Amino acid sequence: MGQAWPYNPAAWNLSGQMFARPAPQAVLVDIDPASLADYGPLNTWTPELYRAVTEQLQQAGARAIGVDVLLDPSRPDAAELNRVLAQSGAVLAALPGDLAPLGGGQLRTGVSALDRSLLGSSYSFRTGYRTADGELVPTLAWQLARAAGSEAPLDTRPRFLHHFTPAVMDTRLSFRDVATGRFRYADVQDKVVVIGQASPDSLRPTGSELQARAVASLLVPPYLSLPAWAAALLAALITGLSFVLGRYWGLVFALLMPVLTLALWRAGVAFPGMTLALAGLIGLKLSGVEYLLTQSRQQPVTLAQQQLGTRAGLSRAVEAMLSVPGSGRGYLFLLRLEGYGMLEERFGREWAEEGVDQGLRRLKALGGQVPDAESFGFRWEPDELVFLVEPLSSPAEAGKIAACLADALGTVSLRGQSLRPLVGYTQVEAPTGQPLDEASAHTLIEAARQTLLPAASA
Repeated sequence: MGQAWPYNPAAWNLSGQMFARPAPQAVLVDIDPASLADYGPLNTWTPELYRAVTEQLQQAGARAIGVDVLLDPSRPDAAELNRVLAQSGAVLAALPGDLAPLGGGQLRTGVSALDRSLLGSSYSFRTGYRTADGELVPTLAWQLARAAGSEAPLDTRPRFLHHFTPAVMDTRLSFRDVATGRFRYADVQDKVVVIGQASPDSLRPTGSELQARAVASLLVPPYLSLPAWAAALLAALITGLSFVLGRYWGLVFALLMPVLTLALWRAGVAFPGMTLALAGLIGLKLSGVEYLLTQSRQQPVTLAQQQLGTRAGLSRAVEAMLSVPGSGRGYLFLLRLEGYGMLEERFGREWAEEGVDQGLRRLKALGGQVPDAESFGFRWEPDELVFLVEPLSSPAEAGKIAACLADALGTVSLRGQSLRPLVGYTQVEAPTGQPLDEASAHTLIEAARQTLLPAASA
């Protein structure tokens, strides 16, 4: 992305409006309505009129003169006009396919062209453009800047169209006033003059106004800009950091880069902040995609995972029951699900857990038949469920509860495979000579295993 979009002319244009460069070295001589009213249509203006204007500008000390007007090559005085402009050293605007509109000779010409964005705005220009035949032809701005002493190379690299304060248009002159000598020499002294038409709307500059800004941009020291490979390296770095750091860091980079663009612009650096902001958002998006893929690969949370406690939880629960003497008899019930292993082997862990979940839903439906039926339960082994119930009055009551548990799970069947419950139970009593830790829970589990009976015999 950095390789394909190393320049951010729109963002730089905004930065240039906020922090304009001083003292433009170009001025526009406007072919305004007053001039057209005095001298008639543009194509009827005589070579003597152009001679008068160029002589006035030379006397005032203009460094170079450009005529940003596409003159008609079929006019009868084309050869004379060519000679007049060539003698004055002026540069004439031309089309890419016709660099000698008035017949060639010593007259210098340049293509009057600028780069256009997708929205039609001009933020950049080049010193040269290639024709359909591959020939590199100079632009009007480059020819004028070169005549004024600029050493900018002739190439097709985009160059930023700077803003200036005061603006180039703040000192525009009327063509009629220049032809008659009614202007201040200080306005053009040691500056490049572009003869063309200005726009009555300051928000819609004409090509001649933009050409004057292009010349002025070539006559000031260029801002430092990163080469395409450096912009690509920074974009890859920002994308990688946004992806690795995750969370909101991509958004932080996206907000920070435009601010950094403004700060560095004041220091004379054209920083590709918008490119790097987009790189941060891409990293944020990649981080989000990676999170979603990770979540999709995780096993779904089952009802057993939500409701059944762990071995450590069972040990703590047993310790709590044993630490309160006289609270009544508590019993530990062990349910071994015969068929769990076969279901897991044939259809996978998810189907086996679905069988456990169905069993838990049926146990919750027991209601008053089992005290606290909705709030107890632990997982000891994948196919063993443990339940603590208190208080119970006698072993006979415990036997009834065991039968209820067995009957509730006796009808669970998935894909032709039944889960056959074996139920055992034992009274929760403090083991003689053993601490109340996991060993006590393990002892109770082993005691319950000794009493395991199938549902029909429970």
